[in-house]
Amino acid sequence: SLYLESLRVREKALGPDHPLVAETLDELASVEGRMADAQAARAHAERAVLIQEARLDPEHSDLANSLAVLARLTADAGDYDGARKHFERAAAMQDKSMGPDNPSLAETLAGLAALLQRMQQPQAALVAALQAENIRRNNLRDVAEALSERQALRSNTAKGNPGLDIVLSLTVATDGPGQSPETRRTSFDRVIRSRALIMDAMGARLRSAVASSDPEVERL
Repeated sequence: SLYLESLRVREKALGPDHPLVAETLDELASVEGRMADAQAARAHAERAVLIQEARLDPEHSDLANSLAVLARLTADAGDYDGARKHFERAAAMQDKSMGPDNPSLAETLAGLAALLQRMQQPQAALVAALQAENIRRNNLRDVAEALSERQALRSNTAKGNPGLDIVLSLTVATDGPGQSPETRRTSFDRVIRSRALIMDAMGARLRSAVASSDPEVERL
């Protein structure tokens, strides 16, 4: 495959333990995971983490991303405890190195939430999913303010919001934490706010334009 060829080229040019080799290993592992080559995928992901741990700062974002890749593959292999450890370590590193509103952190938290749901730990899953949804919603708000309505809607559709999907599935589950009325109200409020966010942003933009005294804006 192209990724295998890229791996060979980088290993030859940079050496087998270069961080860019780890980057290619992660990409290769992700592809192999989608192709159901679980053994090769996990081996490549583990090697990527070992390289990053040896060559990068312990809190480096690239190491966190490699751990997130390994966490997903570990979960797919059925090692839920191992996957949780990797997800939680990756999330802590991303929060510290990239900040609490980074989209990569939201993706990792959503992965952790999905794992916890599979582990029959709905309360912990809901906490992680709500964190992921909040980050994604804040990011989407920033996007909506900078783009046209059509562009914002396309961006939202393309990126999705896995955290929101997990919140909704946990809330409506008959045996989930949504049985608490307060939790149910909070979760549905998040769902409604996320779904209406772009329309709210466009409405605020329209109200601002209508209220403006700038002749150029009034003509729009």
